[in-house]
Amino acid sequence: MALVAMEPPAALDAVSIRDEKTKVYRSIRPIRPEQVDAFTVRGQYTAGEWAGQKSAGYLKEKDVPPDSRTETFAALKLYVDNWRWSGMPFYIRTGKFLERKLSEVVVRFRSPPQTLFQKQCESPVYPNDLVIKIAPRGGDQLAAEREGARRHDEH
Repeated sequence: MALVAMEPPAALDAVSIRDEKTKVYRSIRPIRPEQVDAFTVRGQYTAGEWAGQKSAGYLKEKDVPPDSRTETFAALKLYVDNWRWSGMPFYIRTGKFLERKLSEVVVRFRSPPQTLFQKQCESPVYPNDLVIKIAPRGGDQLAAEREGARRHDEH
């Protein structure tokens, strides 16, 4: 998130990049205790199987206390309170024993205030997503939402 949200560093060295990322982290709007349920989702995986991999659940893992309340999944809605990102939410999700291993950044562009050729379009015009894939395989794609389903144009 910080790499996407940071301002360009003065130089492309580790210290300059770290400084810009630190500015982003310091600009994240704190989540007040009464807002936690509105801005976060947290959970712990239980017994199950996915893609041939079985798990007895987090509480059965080695060295995990049977009464542990440690989250194995977290999703956050964050705001970076600076001039560039004012009002724009950042969504972060991470967890163990998920459907797939994936690291990606998705940037959803705002819809234009007016669509020039809307009258000629048979369906609504949706915002575009820029997907930057980090792992397991790097790459990028431009995706356009259409009638609730994604269409991906690989580049």
